Amino acid sequence: MRRQVRDEEDEAEQTVPAACQATLDFLRTVAARLPEAGLAEIRDDASWTGFRLAEVLPLKTSARQALLEMNDAVKRLEILLEFMRLNGLA
Repeated sequence: MRRQVRDEEDEAEQTVPAACQATLDFLRTVAARLPEAGLAEIRDDASWTGFRLAEVLPLKTSARQALLEMNDAVKRLEILLEFMRLNGLA
C-alpha cells in the first residue's frame, strides 16, 4: 500500500487549545535547549505544533506515521499531550 504524506497546510489554521498549551511550552523548552532542532520560531498553530512534536518526540515509527496521517490537528495534539504526560514530559 502506498501512503501519501500530507503537508501541514492541508489543515485549516487553528490556534492551540488552552487544554493543550503544555505542548507549546514543551516546544519552547526544546527550542531554547536545542537550537539545532530548528524550532527558532514557535507558532501557535495546532497543526504546526502537532507536526513538530511528532518530529521531536521519541515515538515508534508506526505511531509517528499514524499521527502525521491524521486529519484532525487538535485530536493529534491531545494524543501527543497524553503521550507526553505518560512519559513525564508535560
